[in-house]
Amino acid sequence: MQEIGRRIAALRKAKNLTQAELAEQLSVSYQAVSNWERGESMPDIFKLPTLAAVLSTSVDALLTGETAAEESNAAETGGADAALWETVPADGLSGLDSQLKRLKEELKPLKSLECLKSLGPLQGEETLDAAVRQAAERDSFSLDELEDLAPLLEKETLDAAVKRAAERDGFSLCELEDLAPFLGRETLDAAVKQAAERDSFSLDELEDLAPFLGREALDAAVRQAAERDGFSLDELEDLAPFLGRETMDALAQKAAQKRNFSLDELEAVAPFLSKEVFLEIALGRRERKNG
Repeated sequence: MQEIGRRIAALRKAKNLTQAELAEQLSVSYQAVSNWERGESMPDIFKLPTLAAVLSTSVDALLTGETAAEESNAAETGGADAALWETVPADGLSGLDSQLKRLKEELKPLKSLECLKSLGPLQGEETLDAAVRQAAERDSFSLDELEDLAPLLEKETLDAAVKRAAERDGFSLCELEDLAPFLGRETLDAAVKQAAERDSFSLDELEDLAPFLGREALDAAVRQAAERDGFSLDELEDLAPFLGRETMDALAQKAAQKRNFSLDELEAVAPFLSKEVFLEIALGRRERKNG
């Protein structure tokens, strides 16, 4: 924030504007401008186009410190800056505030969600959700970018964006690990079912997502992975609290048939087995040992 504040201050001084004069053109208090320049707060995201225009620069330059050459290239390729200058009213910068609504509609959104990583915590939830929805409409974001913004977004907005990215790029379950606490259960269940259809997941990946999944989706995926890759009771220990009793019984019986477990492993999953299955496996193990 301090770097952005220094850029705002330098550009303001280059325009021979006082903090009060800049504040007046932006319809904010001079204290707000002072706070921006000291790095104590950030302008609202929808104030950035107006601020950039008043300071004769671009939104990207304000946020990232792009060089003049990079700004020129962005304008030539029809980037956000070109759209901004096309919307400057004929009566000069003093009329920009009255055009803010038009700017929001006509200005192309920021090139990616990358710059919102630092701005996100300083924006209102409604403003941030709107920016992410715009990025989703333009397909200009990645799952990695959403991870940093996930705690600040409405669940509905995040769910829609993740679904869009998954349909566009595909995904692995490990990519959803950091997003899982913020996603709706229905969205996460659907993602696991998609991964199951592609047979592209492991028991280890399911462990990280298990607390956030519906039991039906988790049971089906674990059974599939166990059938495909094989398993030991030790691998099921962390998953056991989230699996259905019927699934745990079936997997434990399968492990017992293959004699693929130790007494310690059986004890670890015992609280999640039915009494009948536990006794069946324990007695069978003792008989084999005595025999």
